[in-house]
Amino acid sequence: MILDIFPDAKFVLIHRNPFEVYLSYMHMLHKYLKGYGLNKLDETVASNHTILVYREMINAFFEEKHFIPEANYHEIRYDDLINDPSGELQKAYEKLALPDFKEYESDLKAYLSTIADYKKNELPNLPGDLQEKLFVEWKRYFTEWNYPMKVSEPKE
Repeated sequence: MILDIFPDAKFVLIHRNPFEVYLSYMHMLHKYLKGYGLNKLDETVASNHTILVYREMINAFFEEKHFIPEANYHEIRYDDLINDPSGELQKAYEKLALPDFKEYESDLKAYLSTIADYKKNELPNLPGDLQEKLFVEWKRYFTEWNYPMKVSEPKE
């Protein structure tokens, strides 16, 4: 639909380890509902809903991705973006033939300096049975973007 309206649209997709996507989304739900919800979060309902929605979204994306011209599409791994934001954005600019990155780079560096002390949320470990469920339900997510489909080691 976007391409019908904007045929020359450029797309940047940032993908993240599926376990972190799940944990981060559930963390956001807890924070949001704590401040704005009237009911207590039903963990099973929230978990099943999250898994279903992401599965449908990812499958729909991969079914329609071929409509996007290769020259107008770029993917970035979240960890790569976090580790080298300037370098990853420069790659995106080059791939998508966007105007000169150098004109934007000083503003980017100034912005990055304002968030240099930002700490990501500490996310808990996923129980093994939930990891296995994500393997099954989000298999395409794991395989298309080459994320390990193994039970992660517990954090110490």
